[in-house]
Amino acid sequence: MIPLNWIKKLKIRSCMNKVFAVIVLAVSVCCLPACRLGKKATQKKRKVDTSIVNHPLDTVAKAIKPGQITAEKQQLIDSLLPIWNREIDYKTFAGKARMHYESGDQKQDFTANIRIQKDKVIWVSATALGGIVQVARIYITPDSFKMVNYLEKSVTMMTMRQAESLLPTPMDYTVLQNIIVGNVLSKSNNVTDAISFPGAWSIQADNPDYIQQVTYNKTDSTIRSEQFRDKKAGGPQAMIQYGNYVMADNRLFAFSRAINMSNAGMQYFLDMNYTNMDFDRVLEFPFSIPKNYLLK
Repeated sequence: MIPLNWIKKLKIRSCMNKVFAVIVLAVSVCCLPACRLGKKATQKKRKVDTSIVNHPLDTVAKAIKPGQITAEKQQLIDSLLPIWNREIDYKTFAGKARMHYESGDQKQDFTANIRIQKDKVIWVSATALGGIVQVARIYITPDSFKMVNYLEKSVTMMTMRQAESLLPTPMDYTVLQNIIVGNVLSKSNNVTDAISFPGAWSIQADNPDYIQQVTYNKTDSTIRSEQFRDKKAGGPQAMIQYGNYVMADNRLFAFSRAINMSNAGMQYFLDMNYTNMDFDRVLEFPFSIPKNYLLK
């Protein structure tokens, strides 16, 4: 029996919606934004390259129109397109991540066990207090969102479009999947600019609604950070930073993610640290609703 004061100390009920919105966001996440079951990869943490500083979200350069791109700039863009188009290829993913969430005066630590069948299912089991307290189980498809809240003995079932309204920034199933695994969140935008720094390349893509900027490490072409800025004043902004890359299952994988978001004056932060991960294992995605749970 878990002491009631332990559960109250977690403050889970008071911030349940926001916490699980970020679990879905990062579970990812980020984080991706994405651990290895049954085997740990070990490697010293990457030393931070201080030769480049990521642009603050409010100073991301304005999109350059195609006609304004110089021949030299276009040559750089063309040379970086293979890196932009590259991604981690997989059929299934499984991982475990320690997460720390903050928003306003709310702080929460929890653990997320994550499983993915690419383009079909994202499954999350969230626990707290070192795994003692089972908090929730989440089952997401491209069209639907289901969550069992074990603390409140309730069930949430909605379309994915409805679930998106819970998140601090807009995103769909594919974006969530990419945050978890560590791929560029969206490649549907038109690449309009590229910059070469001493230790990194930065690629900028333009969308009618937002500007996207992805920064890559020159040493191994891994993603250092990805930023989004809504073109509307006061609109949502997000930045994901990746680090502690490890060669795991023949893939360079970022074991550390830091996700910062802002929207409507609210700030959200999620720190993700994977402890283990696996690609392409045979996985199960158990999800059942206990009797007498309240449907919300």
